[in-house]
Amino acid sequence: MAGRIDALSSFFRQVDPRTDAIFIVILDTGPDGTLECLLALQQAVDLPVQLLADPIKPRGGHLYIAPGQQRLRVNEGWVDADPAGIAKDFAGIVDAGLAELAQAYGERVFALSFMAEPCVATQGWHAVRQGGGIVLAASDVAPCPGADICMPSDQLASRIRLIRQMTDAHVAPRSRHVMAEPHTAASPVEAEAEEWAWRDVLTLLCHHARHDFRRYRRDALVPRVTRRLRIACVAGLPAYRDYLQGRPAEAGGLLAELTGGGPSLFDAGPSVLLNAAHCDALVALAKQRGDPVLRAWNVDCGRGEDSYAIAMLLMDAGSPPGVAGTVQVFPTESGASVLGPDRAGGYP
Repeated sequence: MAGRIDALSSFFRQVDPRTDAIFIVILDTGPDGTLECLLALQQAVDLPVQLLADPIKPRGGHLYIAPGQQRLRVNEGWVDADPAGIAKDFAGIVDAGLAELAQAYGERVFALSFMAEPCVATQGWHAVRQGGGIVLAASDVAPCPGADICMPSDQLASRIRLIRQMTDAHVAPRSRHVMAEPHTAASPVEAEAEEWAWRDVLTLLCHHARHDFRRYRRDALVPRVTRRLRIACVAGLPAYRDYLQGRPAEAGGLLAELTGGGPSLFDAGPSVLLNAAHCDALVALAKQRGDPVLRAWNVDCGRGEDSYAIAMLLMDAGSPPGVAGTVQVFPTESGASVLGPDRAGGYP
């Protein structure tokens, strides 16, 4: 615990007290540890430090501490720690808190890990990334290959500041193909430059990573490419094209970004097009045709979790007495290497 408090203090000492950012610390400790962390941070940082209890409207330039073993709740701008929403483990608390923050604040969320245990917040990090946010980790606490950025705790604040400055300073041009609202094109010339840069980025990805996304829907790819721009701290697609051209290894990161989407295991995503009524109809049709096997194809399965969710929905539909059969789900993805974790099915 002491090492993590030191890392937290090291991070917050580098934070400009005039910042408009809101900081929330989720603790994995009991009441005594919560009080210890609160007192240590009050002495170490220049920001106002407050314990979350009753619902509050968080203010910029403030640090809030969620008491240990209590789940964070975010509701229409109000934030509090719910003592009634106690999860079984710390991982569940972090996952739920990050998911609520990601839903409320989207790409403005920076999730910082000061945890020594690997893969504690897998679901929460996925929720942050899906919302366009960025996951950072303190390398002096523990190596964290699952984070977008891993560096010493006293350097994290400056990296976040740089990302925010690059994001605020660059108003990305918009064409009907590339950038979506709220960005607007500064000029037709700039929009055309963005269009050519977009084509070059996908061509470079095809060359370095051997995956061709040039015929994919751009509105589905743009948010993920934009997140890579922010991680790389570059302003605009032309700059990112140059960055990618000079760093072929970045193609691997971009490929993982484009193939790592999809909902979490119990998200509502799969049921949008495949709800219980549809599953019942499919089972009835299979029974009518005398086919003992019900098959589903999940294209671009990403992390694979929705494939298992689809299997659950179909198995539940086929579970009533008198309905005998087998369910087969065929998940496919653009790269065979992506399917390793999917096949293992090792989800938290």
